[in-house]
Amino acid sequence: MTTGTRQQSDTRPRVVIIGSGFGGFFTARQLRMADLHVTVLAATDAFLYSPLLPDLAVGTVDARSVMVPPSSSSPGVRVVVGHADQVDLRQQRIHNIDRHGSPGELSYDRLLLTRTASPGC
Repeated sequence: MTTGTRQQSDTRPRVVIIGSGFGGFFTARQLRMADLHVTVLAATDAFLYSPLLPDLAVGTVDARSVMVPPSSSSPGVRVVVGHADQVDLRQQRIHNIDRHGSPGELSYDRLLLTRTASPGC
C-alpha cells in the first residue's frame, strides 16, 4: 500500500497533483523549488510532449525526445503511477490504485486536479 502520511520530522506542506499533462508537469516543476512535499499521481511515468508528435511522425526526432520522465526533469518530486479511485475531501486523502492493481492512499494539504480531457469523458 502506498501511503502519503507525513513523517514526524517532515512538516512541509503536502501537495498532490493528479495528472501529468502540461498542467501537472509544469506545475510540479515550479513547486519543486518551494519548500513543499510534491507528489504527482499519473497514469504513466512519462510526460508526452505533444508539440513534437508531427516531427516524430515524419522521422525528424527520435521517439525518446517526446517522452520526458517527470522524475528526471523534476528532482525531488515523487511520482506515483496509477489512478485516483476516490477522493475524500474531508480527510484530505486520495485512495488510489497503482499500476500493479494494488490499493494505496495519499494524504495532502493541497490538491491540484490537472487531468486532461479524454474522448468519451
